[in-house]
Amino acid sequence: MNKIPFDEAKVRFVQSWGNVATNWGVSKTMGMVHALLLIADKPLNVDDLASELEISRSNANMTVRTLLDWNIVYKKCCCGERKEFYVAEKNLWKVFIRIIEQRKSKELDPIILLLNEMASVEAGCDQSTEFLKVVNELSHFSKKADNALDNIIKSESSFLMQSFIRMMR
Repeated sequence: MNKIPFDEAKVRFVQSWGNVATNWGVSKTMGMVHALLLIADKPLNVDDLASELEISRSNANMTVRTLLDWNIVYKKCCCGERKEFYVAEKNLWKVFIRIIEQRKSKELDPIILLLNEMASVEAGCDQSTEFLKVVNELSHFSKKADNALDNIIKSESSFLMQSFIRMMR
């Protein structure tokens, strides 16, 4: 097998991570910034990120702020530097959990609230009866998904990985 030059591999990885990020509901740029910080061997500042990814400094700055909010990127103090530097969380289990937490709070939690509200609709005709039936089924499914995600969030990575490996056998 032919060896890939590091620079080519780095570009392909960052681009691919950015593309995958769009499937997870975040911007390609956010995925690319995260990827670059994830594989970096030293803390990077906003100027480094903007230059490497050929994006504006303001875009890099806003993206880093979002990653900080998600707790998958941290500020890193570099002595003698006035600029702020950043590093990515390298524990991929923690990254996975934090992404689940974000997606759950933005997508599943609002749906559960809506479904709870809709469950109080008065059934007075065939349409409202069908509506309530669907709302109740969605609510039941959503609450099960919520419980499952809560269990994943609370679980230890080693337990979940061992269970996953046993399941794959």
